[in-house]
Amino acid sequence: MIEKVNPSHLDKIADKIDVGMMVEVPATCVHTDVFCKYADFVSIGTNDLMQYTMASDRMNEKVSYLYKPLNPSILKLIKMTIDGAQSFNDVIQVNVKSQIHTSRTTSFSIITTAY
Repeated sequence: MIEKVNPSHLDKIADKIDVGMMVEVPATCVHTDVFCKYADFVSIGTNDLMQYTMASDRMNEKVSYLYKPLNPSILKLIKMTIDGAQSFNDVIQVNVKSQIHTSRTTSFSIITTAY
């Protein structure tokens, strides 16, 4: 699509398109503040984040017991991501993308962790 756009219009288009950052690995959580200079918003993919952090596979019954959304390590990484994003830009939008927020308890925990 970019090839079909007149180059003189790219600056006008770029200013209207938000670029997001997907956070799914622990290293990105730790350095969100560094990466945020390239992003207009941040989305935390907690399904993959939990799997990579806890070395678990939610589909493998031998290790799926490790896949716990309320594990303190997961909540801390979510908090680090939010704090890192807001340290770069205090009005940046941070979203949680996953199945974990379908539970009221989990949603409440994520919200309270963030503040």
